Amino acid sequence: MCHGDLHFRHVLVEEDRVTGLIDWIDLCRGDPALDLQLVWSALPPEARGAFFAEYGEVDDATLLRARALALFLNLALMEYAHHEGLASIEREA
Repeated sequence: MCHGDLHFRHVLVEEDRVTGLIDWIDLCRGDPALDLQLVWSALPPEARGAFFAEYGEVDDATLLRARALALFLNLALMEYAHHEGLASIEREA
């Protein structure tokens, strides 16, 4: 199962710890790259190894799709935020 549109606006954080995910309307059976893109969108480079150590092995093609999706989604969020005047979202994206 995939969240479907997982990005920083759907992650609940308290004291630097993820406490939940919201907006499951796009829940689907799909490509894991849809959700794995968050690794490049939200985690600092030094945390990615630990994430994948817990998550498990992911093939190179899926990782490439996840990275491409991260770029696309964050560019779309940045454009949206700029248009709506949401400076904090624009910075995060």
